Amino acid sequence: MVLMNGTIGRLRGVTICCIVLVCVAASCILPRKELLPERVRSYHQAYKWKEYSIAARYVDDPVDFIEKSKAISENYEIVDLEIKSITINPEGFEAEVEVVRVYHIYPSVVVKRKRVVQQWKYDKKKKNWFLISPY
Repeated sequence: MVLMNGTIGRLRGVTICCIVLVCVAASCILPRKELLPERVRSYHQAYKWKEYSIAARYVDDPVDFIEKSKAISENYEIVDLEIKSITINPEGFEAEVEVVRVYHIYPSVVVKRKRVVQQWKYDKKKKNWFLISPY
């Protein structure tokens, strides 16, 4: 009986350690996942309203973003956008965001729709998500 109780005690200890490790790992991933939808929404809101200096805070390469955005901003007008889906990979450091943009390019008033699949990445040093491409 002593041997059996000792074995059961060790199994309980191992089980508890495994549960603790799973909880710790989940708590590290969960905040990353919770941050992304708000970052995506904030980026797209700033982009839609042509607040490029604000939108640049959400991209991996702000200088490139501002250059490209200003180059098209005079003629490009976003009428509406819809975030269709946000898919985070199992490791929790990369994500795909599907967005549908409704826009027109002046002088035309023809409204167009475009589906864009963006790549977002979690920066471990900055502890936040950033848009990699396309803007």
